[in-house]
Amino acid sequence: MKIKGNIKYFVSTMVLIGILIINGNIYATNMQGVDTKECTEQYKIWSSLSEEEKSKYIEPFAHPIQFDKTYLSENNGPAVKAKSTLPNKYNLNDEIVIPIKHQGNTNECWAFSMISVLESNITKRTGKVSERFSERHMDYATSQTFTDGKNSIGFSREVGDGGNALIALGYATNGTGFVKNSDMPFENNENKIKLSSINKKASVKINDAKIFTSLYKYKDTTTSKTVVYNGVDTQYTDEEITAVRNHIKQYIMDNGALFTYTYANSKDYYNNEDILKATAYYCDSKTAIPDHAVTIVGWDDDYAVSNFNEKHRPQNPGAYIILNSYGNSVMNNGYYYISYEDSLIESSVVGISDTEDMDYSNIYQNDFYGYTNPYTLNDKETLYGANVFTRNTDKSENLDEVVICVPITTNIEVYVNPNGDSLDKNNLVKASIEKTAISETYNTVKFKTPIELTGNKFAIVIKYNVPSGGVALGLELNYKTVLNKSTMFDCITAKEGESFLSLDANQWMDVNKLYKDTNICIKGITTIKTASGNEVNNNTNSNSIPEKDDTVSNTRLPNTGKVKFGIILILLGTIVIVSVYKCRKYKIVK
Repeated sequence: MKIKGNIKYFVSTMVLIGILIINGNIYATNMQGVDTKECTEQYKIWSSLSEEEKSKYIEPFAHPIQFDKTYLSENNGPAVKAKSTLPNKYNLNDEIVIPIKHQGNTNECWAFSMISVLESNITKRTGKVSERFSERHMDYATSQTFTDGKNSIGFSREVGDGGNALIALGYATNGTGFVKNSDMPFENNENKIKLSSINKKASVKINDAKIFTSLYKYKDTTTSKTVVYNGVDTQYTDEEITAVRNHIKQYIMDNGALFTYTYANSKDYYNNEDILKATAYYCDSKTAIPDHAVTIVGWDDDYAVSNFNEKHRPQNPGAYIILNSYGNSVMNNGYYYISYEDSLIESSVVGISDTEDMDYSNIYQNDFYGYTNPYTLNDKETLYGANVFTRNTDKSENLDEVVICVPITTNIEVYVNPNGDSLDKNNLVKASIEKTAISETYNTVKFKTPIELTGNKFAIVIKYNVPSGGVALGLELNYKTVLNKSTMFDCITAKEGESFLSLDANQWMDVNKLYKDTNICIKGITTIKTASGNEVNNNTNSNSIPEKDDTVSNTRLPNTGKVKFGIILILLGTIVIVSVYKCRKYKIVK
């Protein structure tokens, strides 16, 4: 009776495990990849402020951008290879025309900086002076309240609140921007306007953009040495710091100017009490939080320590050349120097490496507001992510490219289900893509051969691989919902049936069962073909987005891998009990 009881217990356990695996409950325990505990010191300080005080600062990154280990690889690390080739001094102004602009009395510094980055990239890449783009449109199109109603796709901010790099990149990649300056010229005010005023057609889109490793700094009062860390708990080595800094420099030389933050409103850190007459700046405070966005246009490794305020001087020479946004009558014709060792200058650096004219028909995206947080599995080399979309046309449509977000250099494969929402491997077609390794944060990956979409729904599956481990992908995550931390991304919503994660492309976990109001950053870019074979550009880029499909079922994806494994366990339990029963019946003994 004891043996029989144990057999029953064993079989029931096997059956239960099989059922749990079929339902995905066991699999889910291995899929926690978002840091729900630690935020950067700068975000903690900012989040503790009153709403009125917050409006005086720029919302810092809640989590740091992690170090990319390929920076230290001789094969893949452009920063390391550049050590012996980078000049000691470099200024983009020696090569291209960079307009000096004035933001007036607005809080649009973040928009001015990102637009300068965009325009410098276009000028450097094409060899022709870039057309001017609208800072005002970026500010208003990402805000919520207008004289005649609410902007249904605005971020959780108002005009005058300021913005940040993540909002600017979201705007630049979701079809809303960039808009020509002639369509919405700058005005020195932040008055409420009609919602229809922002309904402008975007003329250029970002293909690739980079958010660099977060290097926060402060001077240790005991040792007087500069501490460089990730804003949370990890200090960087000299080799890692040099690798990141060299990568920043190489990026400027290759692609143009960079967006970054500073703590600007304290005169203590300038080399002149009159800030508008200052030419050098260095902040050594650990509690500094960003309140101004500026643009890096070059560097000088030999810029002397003696140039800085004698009460606040860095340990070592070297500084970035900074373009401000208060015209050419201030500072040194609109420019000044910020030390490499400044608290914030390398904390939130953003660049653009490729753009092109807006020429697609449709953009399919669950991540309208863009990348906000990495999803990382430190003990895994491979991860799969998938987004399911509902087509908004019944015309013949080709999927030409995908936009993928990753926080570190990653090898990828792209698969598509062109006629349905199933993620079963048998329904997926492998896309032939122009690049299989991506290193930017936002990456546009073009197909060598477009894939025709034939179903009412379609799915895009990305295989992410980091051979050294620590595979990661980008998420559009609502901090308020997931981490109970309010940000300008409180507007993010999501639901089950849109984004999925897997370790093996067999068992799929709905992202919204892990983290509510969260989607994977994967977009699909398509063109519609006419009978003559010409492309149709239906992209009106109006400031609206179709409602998400409410017909998605939570059970519509056949997770065949986990179903089969669960069934095998159930059958195995049945075989065991039958075998034992037969052995007892015929008294088989050794």
